[in-house]
Amino acid sequence: MPKTFHEIKKKNPSFADINEPRWNIAAGIYYDSQLYRKWKAERPFEDKMSFTFASYNAGFRNIVKAQNVCKKSGLNENLWHNIKSVAPKVGGWRHRETLGYVDKISAMME
Repeated sequence: MPKTFHEIKKKNPSFADINEPRWNIAAGIYYDSQLYRKWKAERPFEDKMSFTFASYNAGFRNIVKAQNVCKKSGLNENLWHNIKSVAPKVGGWRHRETLGYVDKISAMME
């Protein structure tokens, strides 16, 4: 997204233009790396990747909201299958898009 690219470009001035595939891909990789580091809790690697890609697609805060719903439901908020199970209960999140996005990437990683 243009706003996200603008923020990334502040830290990476060499990323010239969002419309150039080279810089768009570089920004995506950089952003995924930043998101990956944000998920610090102990969880299986596959789950950490799912959290990373979900937060890339939906926004970090939406996944944190899903974690809060998990906690209130007595579920482990650090496991992706629990996030998936509460997704419909999380307001303001187009969860079907995000869950489909994560599922596609997970299938390609197998």
